[in-house]
Amino acid sequence: MTSRKWGGVAAERHLFEILTFNEVSEKFKNNFSEVEAVVAVGEPRDRETLYQKLKNAKIKIATLIDKTAKISPTAKIGEGTIINEFSTVHSQAVIAQNVLIDTFCKISHDIKIGSHSVISANVAFGGRINFGERVFVGMGAALKENISIGNDAVIGMGSVVLKSVENCVTVVGNPARVLTNSAQKVFKH
Repeated sequence: MTSRKWGGVAAERHLFEILTFNEVSEKFKNNFSEVEAVVAVGEPRDRETLYQKLKNAKIKIATLIDKTAKISPTAKIGEGTIINEFSTVHSQAVIAQNVLIDTFCKISHDIKIGSHSVISANVAFGGRINFGERVFVGMGAALKENISIGNDAVIGMGSVVLKSVENCVTVVGNPARVLTNSAQKVFKH
């Protein structure tokens, strides 16, 4: 895995192009040896779909870690993961592929975050939390240590999660309680 440190102003300075998958196909005529891509989408299911399209097209997927992020040398970061400004990933954390971690997040020790998950800004996790795949954690949420979060779970903005969350469940509030029991997209288009 190759990761690249970057400053958040890179896009503003146009150091790279922002293209749709179809634009990439057209521009490079399906010769993707020169292409490196990131999935910059905040919906877990859409992240998974785009990631699979890129993998199937044999396009290299970049891992981006902002230069202000602090990553423990014992943490493992998967391909295609994006870690934004001022976030911290502590010892023995395992971040699977294609995870988006927004700004000012604290990913504590011994955490496992499943593929295609999205962690919004200003989130704090206690240690030893196991996340399933395609989990969405809303801005400002706090999760206590030693719990599990199921596949396709949604943690609402500002929620305080004190116990494990099942698959396909949305929880909100302080303390967090179940709002819905269905696997649906976080953002409706």
